[in-house]
Amino acid sequence: MEWIMKTIDWIKNIVSQNFWAITGLFGVYIGAWLANRQSHTQRKLDFYEKQLREFYSPLVGIRKEIRILSEFQLAGESASHEWWQKVCEYGKQIKDPDRAEKYYDKEGEKILR
Repeated sequence: MEWIMKTIDWIKNIVSQNFWAITGLFGVYIGAWLANRQSHTQRKLDFYEKQLREFYSPLVGIRKEIRILSEFQLAGESASHEWWQKVCEYGKQIKDPDRAEKYYDKEGEKILR
């Protein structure tokens, strides 16, 4: 039991004599840990930024291109629908729907073939 008391006294002496050194080392450890954490966070942010630049930016461009093509397709469908309505109307007038398409061009103007 005596050796436990001597060990405790020895530890008290070491801690009391080296308190500032131990505190300083602890401070350095905490500072290094915080710096490492900040560095890790910065690396993650850099990775996300790189991912956005290299992957998602082209996707935004592709999305815009798809939207433009879709709008163009809708305009074409609308014009085509109008043209087909004219062809059908003319087919009803001449009572021959199969021949009606031959008499209209894509502009909806009457032509002869």
